[in-house]
This record gives sequence, C-alpha cells and structure tokens, in this order.
Amino acid sequence: MVKIEIERKFIYKPSLFAYFICGLGNPPFASLKIKGKRKIHDIYYDAPVASTIDGNANARGSTPGILERNGIWVRRRNERWEAKQRLILPQQKQQEEATGSSIGSSQSTKAPEKERDYYLRTAFKELTCPLAIHNLVKSYIPSAPGADGDFGLRPIADFSTKRVLAVADGQFEIALDHASFGHFVGEVELLVDKGKEAQAQREIDDFMEIYRWFFFPGDAGSEKTKGRKKEYMLQGKLSAYFEKYPVKF
Repeated sequence: MVKIEIERKFIYKPSLFAYFICGLGNPPFASLKIKGKRKIHDIYYDAPVASTIDGNANARGSTPGILERNGIWVRRRNERWEAKQRLILPQQKQQEEATGSSIGSSQSTKAPEKERDYYLRTAFKELTCPLAIHNLVKSYIPSAPGADGDFGLRPIADFSTKRVLAVADGQFEIALDHASFGHFVGEVELLVDKGKEAQAQREIDDFMEIYRWFFFPGDAGSEKTKGRKKEYMLQGKLSAYFEKYPVKF
C-alpha cells in the first residue's frame, strides 16, 4: 500500500538545539532518538507553461512552472530522482468547497491564512522510481523524455541542506534544516496509509502543542491566537529560495 507523508513545518530556532537534544525543555520530549546528521544536495526541475507570461509571476516574484502549478515537485536529491505529488488534506478540501475555489491552484485567489495553511500543513505521495516519475511528468508534458533527458525539465533551484533527523515520542520524525542560502526551517512528519491523513494531522498538531517551547518559542496563550500568527512568518526552503532567487521562464 502506498504510504502518504503528512508534514507540518515550523520555525526552527538553532538556539534551542541544545535544549532539544539534552532534554532540557519544559516539558522534555517523552522520548527522543537522534537518527543522525546528513547533507542533502537538491536540484529541483520544472518546465514553463505554454502560455507563461510575466503577468503570471506570483507574490514571491517567480513564475510558477507547469508542475508546481499542479502540486508536483521533481528533484534530483543526492543524484537520485524523486517526485513529490501534493495531496489535499481533508480540512483543506472543506475550505475549497466552502469558498468555491481550489486553494492549491496558483490561479485561485486565496485568503492569506488559508494559503499559508496550505503550505504549512502538507501531504505528499513520493515517487522514487524513474519510470513512475516519467509517467507522472507525461501527464502534464506528453512529449517529455525519460530520466536521461531530465524528463524535458529545466533546473529551477539548486542548493544544499544540513539536516538533523530525530524521532520523538516513538513516532514523530523531526527534521531540522539549515539551507546553504542561510534559511532555517523544521518539519514534523508522520508516514501513514491512505485514508488516515486527517487523523495523522490531528496527532501532529496535538504533539506540537504539547512542546510549544520548541515548536512555537516565545508565544503566549493558545496556538490558535498569537502562536498561529507567528507561525505564519515561516517559509519552507523552496519558498525562501525563490524569494531570494526568483524563477523566470
């Protein structure tokens, strides 16, 4: 059965790392196992939409490619091809139905909090087989060649990341990232069977709320008030990269 990655990003403060690994937080994690450190080199790829014009540039100043517009990221990570296909979480689908627009579409007009939630809380199906990636790309670019021809895509981002991986409370994988262009971000992830996405997202939310000192440092009161506003200041690595190095097809 295909596993689904359920993720939620958070602002990672390196000044809290010693508290994190030494069990000095309040409260400390019930259990914490450091899986190791690794360096990741990512090159992301995409292709222009046939009708792309400068007017399609988004708020970050970049022009989204055809794959990004459809919630797909294709990358070469440490020389291995990978693709991540975005899935809409149940609560996000409810928002779409309520507003009559797709929060995942680059063409939709989204309320700021809904748009940010789309990028903070994510679900992905990951592909690592070049043939499966080729078939996915061909769904949007029918003439795309295989992996030997980079699937007919162009590089749009190239950076390295120093990552610390840990497992907390027996099941929650935590990634702490420091990108080569100076960006810090963290992520909590659960790997679940299809159909269990909503439950996994609730478990992640509850888990992060318990350890507010690490995931929402400096916030007072409930996460649904001040914590939520501060959380929205964070950016994933790609959003931060494109803000610094806009893509123009």
